[in-house]
Amino acid sequence: MPDGLMELIGIVPAVFFPAASLVQLIAMLRRRSAAGVSAWSWSMVGISNVCLFTYTQRYDDLITISALLGAAVLNFSVALTAIY
Repeated sequence: MPDGLMELIGIVPAVFFPAASLVQLIAMLRRRSAAGVSAWSWSMVGISNVCLFTYTQRYDDLITISALLGAAVLNFSVALTAIY
């Protein structure tokens, strides 16, 4: 597979994972309601992202940091917003 395509494939989750979490967080804040949002599910996704980041051992790769740790921060933000 061409290198450029592989890089694009890596960039997609780096954008989509945090974006999906941000969309959920913004929707909750605008509605001022977390009805139907599971704090447990979002917490598990956040924990999974941290574990996957650790598993990949790519601690200096901006795409990996953005995709996994950036998304984890937003995942936990959604979970906490759902609780409070």
